Amino acid sequence: MTELTLFSRDLLSKWGFNDGDDPEWWLDWCDNRGIDYNAFDFPWAAIVRKYLVPAIEQDLTVVDIETIHNPIRAETVNGADVREAWYG
Repeated sequence: MTELTLFSRDLLSKWGFNDGDDPEWWLDWCDNRGIDYNAFDFPWAAIVRKYLVPAIEQDLTVVDIETIHNPIRAETVNGADVREAWYG
């Protein structure tokens, strides 16, 4: 069984969640099954929304970003705009 660890701090970074890159184990899993992993993106945003966001004990809004980097980021935390943190 493969594990994927999600860190809440990655919601505040342009480079979070492996900079949006597919995890190496995912690429290996696809290769072993003859699946073209270039045909679709690893579902970072869906996984983060399903598992990480509900586990955070703060009022949080997230936004999907169309980029080659981290595709999902926190927009507000407890009502405060945190978008400046994406690039710091």
